[in-house]
Amino acid sequence: MTNSCEEVTEAIKTSSQLPSPNEFGGGNPFLMFLCITLLLQHRDHIIGKGMDYNEMAMHFDKMVRKHNVVRVLNQARQMYARYIKQHTAVHQKEENRIQDC
Repeated sequence: MTNSCEEVTEAIKTSSQLPSPNEFGGGNPFLMFLCITLLLQHRDHIIGKGMDYNEMAMHFDKMVRKHNVVRVLNQARQMYARYIKQHTAVHQKEENRIQDC
C-alpha cells in the first residue's frame, strides 16, 4: 500500500508541466505569462523573419509603448488563471491521495 501511494504521489508531481507558483518566474509567475503573451502575439513575425536573440531584442525595443496593453493583459490573465487552476487541482489531488494513504 505504501509503495502504491508513493508512486501515485510521484505521478501527480511529474504530471504538472510547469513549476509551482513559488518557483515559476522566481516567485512571480504572472510576469512569465506577460512575457509569454508578448512572444505569442509576435510569434508569426518572429518566425517569419527567422529572428535570433539580438533581432528579437531590437524588435521589442522598437515596440515599447506600441503594444495593445488591454489585449496583452487579458491574454496573460487568462493563461495565468488556467495555470493557477491547474496547479490548484493537481495540489488538491496530491493532498487527497496522501490522506487516502
